[in-house]
Amino acid sequence: MPDYQQLVSQLQQLPEQMLQEQLDADALRIKYLGKNGLFNEFSQALKTLPNEQKRNFGKILNQVKTQLE
Repeated sequence: MPDYQQLVSQLQQLPEQMLQEQLDADALRIKYLGKNGLFNEFSQALKTLPNEQKRNFGKILNQVKTQLE
C-alpha cells in the first residue's frame, strides 16, 4: 500500500493523465470513473488511511472527481 503522500500525488495527477489519453469520452469515463476505474481505487484507499488523514484525502478526492467529470 503506497503511503499517504504517494496516494495524494497519484490522485492529483489523474486529471492530467485523463487529458493525455487518446480514448473516446465513454472509454475515458469508464477507465477513470467506472465501477472498477482508477478513481474508485483511490476511494477504496481512503478506508485504509488513519482518521487524521481521511478528512484531507477526502477533500482532495472530491476536488479531483469534480475535475474528472
